[in-house]
Amino acid sequence: VTPPRTLGRFWLPAIMPSAGLMFCGVRGLYRPQQARLHKWFVGEAYVLMIALTLGSLIAVSAPAYAAPAPVSLDEVRRQTRPVDIRFGDATRLIGYAFDRDRLNAGEELHVTLCWQTLKPTSTDVYFFLHLLGANNAIVARRESLPGLGHFPSTQWVSDRIYCDNVPLRV
Repeated sequence: VTPPRTLGRFWLPAIMPSAGLMFCGVRGLYRPQQARLHKWFVGEAYVLMIALTLGSLIAVSAPAYAAPAPVSLDEVRRQTRPVDIRFGDATRLIGYAFDRDRLNAGEELHVTLCWQTLKPTSTDVYFFLHLLGANNAIVARRESLPGLGHFPSTQWVSDRIYCDNVPLRV
């Protein structure tokens, strides 16, 4: 099962070829009278495209997909409510916390989930959260991979603890 919002990363390899094709289309519209101006236009456009591509990879994509910093078990025990839910023999949920106790419609609750890796796995952990309201009606839900798909459990290192912030909109 693949969460729907994690598929956008598959478009990343297509960005550069698409930009090149768009550049060829824009260049076809620009017809300078002097060949020297044409070389400058092409050169500056290529430099700008490369700078934008590298800048977006460094400033946007790299931080978004960076691995979270591991935390200590003592830190998790101080900041979360303890729980022991095992996902097979590779991962377990050891704590959770809410950023607030009361919510109104339209507000967002941030749930912190702390995971402990027991051993490497080739299968991604997939979890769901349901927030229940009056009469056990589901008022918010989230189905996802840990890290909202940015840091799947197949990339986790053994014997580490990672905490994840999961937003739920009521």
